[in-house]
Amino acid sequence: MDQNTLREFLKIVWGALFAALGVIAALCLFLILRSGIFRSFHFREPREIEEDAPWRERIREWLRQWRPPRK
Repeated sequence: MDQNTLREFLKIVWGALFAALGVIAALCLFLILRSGIFRSFHFREPREIEEDAPWRERIREWLRQWRPPRK
């Protein structure tokens, strides 16, 4: 292999390597976004939020029953 052939071969190898990395990165990004990690509370059902944080319902119930102390 002369110098030019080796240089062209390495260009092809590096191009294929970066293309493979790009495909892997795109696949990872797709899987992360599909898993719903970054879904905010605004786009979720209230029932789904309560399942994640049942303490909110307990606090709400306590506030409903609480009466201010008499002086």
